[in-house]
Amino acid sequence: MELIFDTDAGSDCDDMMALAYLIYAQRKGYVKLKAITHCQSTPYGVPAIRAFFRYFGEPCPPVGRMVGGVELKDRYCKTVADEFASEEDFADAPEAVPLIRKTLAESNEKCVICAVGNFTNIAQLLMSKGDEYSPLDGVALVKEKCERMVLMAGKFKTKFTDANPADWNIRCDIPSAKIMFDMCPVPFVVLPSETGKFMLTGKAACDKYGDKNPLTKSFFVTFDARNGRHSWDPAVAVYCAEGVKDYLCESEPGFITLDEAGVTDFTPDADGNVVLLNINVKENMTEQECKNRMAEYIDSCAEEVLKNV
Repeated sequence: MELIFDTDAGSDCDDMMALAYLIYAQRKGYVKLKAITHCQSTPYGVPAIRAFFRYFGEPCPPVGRMVGGVELKDRYCKTVADEFASEEDFADAPEAVPLIRKTLAESNEKCVICAVGNFTNIAQLLMSKGDEYSPLDGVALVKEKCERMVLMAGKFKTKFTDANPADWNIRCDIPSAKIMFDMCPVPFVVLPSETGKFMLTGKAACDKYGDKNPLTKSFFVTFDARNGRHSWDPAVAVYCAEGVKDYLCESEPGFITLDEAGVTDFTPDADGNVVLLNINVKENMTEQECKNRMAEYIDSCAEEVLKNV
């Protein structure tokens, strides 16, 4: 399966755990990582991603940079780039949307687009016009060359308050999220915020390796997450490469609606274009115990990558 991965690396360290998992999955032959696009405003994102792949001895796919979009705080990309990047990692990067269009147009099979940050790049893709890579506009190109979108997005079991607002990925760029849900012509698979929350990963790696590699360094400098961080993005990555396994389960289909504050609502409907990914709560186990199982699997995949440096 060919994958395009759109990440807001820099906003939270779970993106780096997702990249570590994808290196593992690519080595296992579960996925072909065709392109990475960055939807965070820091100029250090592309060099940090390139440095991450080089450090772990994996060829880095083309990495595209966001154009425009909201300004977001970079919590670790500059730190990772300063310590681990080489001069070539700072070379010019293509714009994200032309890179996605090129990757889709050149693919001989239908791709999966996985987006785990704000949806600026995805909205710009859908609104794009024909170009040198394809005469099709963005919606038509996605319909022809994309199997489905897999997203980390939304809260569906939460009572929203000022202290507990809408999901980060949506509220960072609500207009782009609305464009995505309204215009995307292929089905969505959505992992809600509640599913990845308290699925803590990274502690084992931080305990064993300290902050001496790009993965654990991002945990040490992001909210001091050396004791583990919620695993929204790596859980999505596992689904893209291996399906639900026995850790997740898919909901019945339905539709997602989005209000002006970014609050999401899911309505079951047999004709819907969305399924949600929930924790598969196994018999005689609590939901948290089942989250811990998946976290242990993600940590074990990261360990396979770390130990072979």
